Amino acid sequence: MIRNKQRIYIKRAFKNSTFINEDNEEITYLALLRKELKKYNISIYVFREWIYQRNKNPKCQFPKEWLDYTIDAIYSKY
Repeated sequence: MIRNKQRIYIKRAFKNSTFINEDNEEITYLALLRKELKKYNISIYVFREWIYQRNKNPKCQFPKEWLDYTIDAIYSKY
């Protein structure tokens, strides 16, 4: 179960990861998202549950394998 505060933190993490403030470094969007999720102490289990709930929306359904691959890429070490 995801708490409201965790939902807010996940949305903030997505918003903050779109702004690239670091100079002369090759940084990917997933690395910034990982950094933001870590800052808000969002575990992989909470994030995975949030993604799966978002995926129930008929407008944005992706195969489960894609979601698992993306989540693993975010939480694995680069």
